[in-house]
Amino acid sequence: MLLKTIMFRHNGKTLMLIPAKLKEKSPIPKINLPSRVSNELTLAPRSRDDIPIEKVENKKEVVKNEEAVQPKSLPKSISD
Repeated sequence: MLLKTIMFRHNGKTLMLIPAKLKEKSPIPKINLPSRVSNELTLAPRSRDDIPIEKVENKKEVVKNEEAVQPKSLPKSISD
């Protein structure tokens, strides 16, 4: 089975997704690219283990904080 890297552009940068199986089995071959392309090239996380999970936990905490900040009762002028 042949695994391919997926290249796409995001915010003006070229990103490259590399399947996790490719990382485990063999080193990534170096490809000669023009300097303007190699300067823009950034690597995305190669496996799910590299992606931090904190973002999801922080999002849940923010929702809890928003609920706590909301007033329990509305002023009479708004409720009318």
